[in-house]
Amino acid sequence: DIRITQYKVYIYSMIKKLLKPIHLNLQYRKHYYMKKIIQMLYPSYSLEDLLNQMSRMGLKKSQTLFIHSSWDQFINFTGKPIQLINAILDILGPDGTLAMPAYPNWNLQLAENPVFDVKKTPSAAGLLTEFFRRHPNTKRSINLNHSVCAIGKHADFLIKDHHYSETSWDTNSPYYRLSEINGIIMGLGVGHDLKIATCLHCIDSLLKDEIPFFSNLFQESVTYTYIDQYNNQGKHTFIRRNPNSKINTKKISAYMDKTLLIEKKLSNLDLYSIPAKYLIDKSIQLAKKGITMYTLPKPKKSLFYPSK
Repeated sequence: DIRITQYKVYIYSMIKKLLKPIHLNLQYRKHYYMKKIIQMLYPSYSLEDLLNQMSRMGLKKSQTLFIHSSWDQFINFTGKPIQLINAILDILGPDGTLAMPAYPNWNLQLAENPVFDVKKTPSAAGLLTEFFRRHPNTKRSINLNHSVCAIGKHADFLIKDHHYSETSWDTNSPYYRLSEINGIIMGLGVGHDLKIATCLHCIDSLLKDEIPFFSNLFQESVTYTYIDQYNNQGKHTFIRRNPNSKINTKKISAYMDKTLLIEKKLSNLDLYSIPAKYLIDKSIQLAKKGITMYTLPKPKKSLFYPSK
């Protein structure tokens, strides 16, 4: 029986290996044809077109701007990543700040003895963020779980204390500090309904010692080695959010003021913007009423009474 079981496992693994190239090829073909369809159905747009739309949504001189992006959705864009980054920086000017997520690959985060090199570890948050990470003026926060890169007047303020965070989104994090300097969050190609808005996790962190539901999200401590910009080594321990939790941000976006949560479309590209402080404050108010983006673990009303 043991031999038969081992044989079945072996056959299954061999079939899986043989089918993997076919699966990848089908994925590639699907992506290729979807791209062709979008190119036919939607018009192309220039760097100027995109900047004009972003300006109508909050991009302006001296602004602090945090961008989530998915370059795969820039199908009909005629510009290049570095052109977009430099153009945004030009508009923001010397008193403005541009920031983007720069978290590393999940495999590194799950490694047995992870080492996070602030200068060398690539960003896994999308192509635009990797170009931004490599920009000569970029500063990066030390955080294995949810690192952030920034350029500009408030870059140091945003990133300097992330390796002191107990969670990745507490008051030492760039995500929370956006709310303290009137920062705006903007999504480019990441959908609507706050589908990608990392600042929403600030609520998990800010309420974890007050409301049992959020306390239960953080159960595992992670310690990693980091190498800072001066090549000094250090250790940081943080509490990781349950990776099996699931969210549906439509449960939160439905309550947002539509004059503050601005959602637009340029060609096939979904765009949104929202003030960080409003997003965090409003989401905290909702959480204290038992309204949260989480679907798993199940948000039972009994878990939203303050801890005694």
